[in-house]
Amino acid sequence: MLLVVACGGIPAQHQLPARTLRVVIVGDSLAHGAGDETGKSLAQHLDEELTRLQVAHEATVDLAVNGSRTWDVARVLRATTAGSALKRADVVVLSIGGNDLYGDSLARLFSSVAPRMMIRSVVGDVGTIVEQIEQRSAARIVLLSLYDPYRNPKLDADVNLWSSRLFERFHDDNRVQVITIADLFVAKNRLSRIDHFHPGAEANAAIARRIAEAL
Repeated sequence: MLLVVACGGIPAQHQLPARTLRVVIVGDSLAHGAGDETGKSLAQHLDEELTRLQVAHEATVDLAVNGSRTWDVARVLRATTAGSALKRADVVVLSIGGNDLYGDSLARLFSSVAPRMMIRSVVGDVGTIVEQIEQRSAARIVLLSLYDPYRNPKLDADVNLWSSRLFERFHDDNRVQVITIADLFVAKNRLSRIDHFHPGAEANAAIARRIAEAL
């Protein structure tokens, strides 16, 4: 699975209400914080960053499941527990799409042979997930892009293409903010010392910081 953003300003009409912030995280192993050497989830890192920024908030709700693809997230969103959390949420953080593109040998083959076609298809599936969230919640959606755990030039190009397609798909949706994270892995090796694939604790803290500072 891959995971990768630039943060834009939030239009005034979509500023968060001046009250206790409620955040829900949905998606795959990146969203869950797999590989973190400290055992913390991304939700826990985000709570720490919100506290650092003195943002009043409830404990972030973690609905992410390792290995998830877009259809897995769709199933999670249909669950009663998710529905209740989404209704109360001010922000939904979503990380999904990497496993659809690279989660098994067949997906990797298609993504290697026809990356543009695969990216276009999966971005469409992500769009469907976003629509489902928007139907169930009035929350803003923070959508994480992908990163390259292999430092492969071709994969870097595909990650950049993925990010550009996300920006293109959601540029007219004022409720969606795309955040890229690929640059967080360039200057230093921040991959997990456990699996050398997922973000490590330092990377998860940096991702959480980027999310928190965008809110």
